[in-house]
Amino acid sequence: MRIRVAGVEDLPDMLVVEKGCFGSERFDLRMLENILSDKEDESFIVEDGSGTVGSAMIHHKTSLGRSRIISLAILPELRGKGYGRATLEFLEDRARAKRSTIMELEVRVINVAAIDLYLTSGYEVLGTISNYFGKGEDAFYMEKAL
Repeated sequence: MRIRVAGVEDLPDMLVVEKGCFGSERFDLRMLENILSDKEDESFIVEDGSGTVGSAMIHHKTSLGRSRIISLAILPELRGKGYGRATLEFLEDRARAKRSTIMELEVRVINVAAIDLYLTSGYEVLGTISNYFGKGEDAFYMEKAL
């Protein structure tokens, strides 16, 4: 497995990952282009010997010493192989490199696998955000001290 910086040439693969992981609630091409062009964001492609298996995006609030996971997505058929945990650790290292002391994220309250990954990686649930992902689709707000 390797994780590398994503570029505009990776947009087709990023869209495949988004669709495979998030269905109709995925980021569209324009949103991905905006994330790729934002100087405070970093985007990555997760690969194995067969090609792209996931993607990840992080936003750095350097003036506040905080970073936020925008997205961490591993294709459903490849979950449970350690790609998610390795990608999360990679994102935490990137946040530390940007001098962040806190990593934050939002996760759908019904996404048990992701919540388990975050909890076993030291994240804490600090609150619930009603309707974050749409009507009736709440999120947990989670943080970890880095």
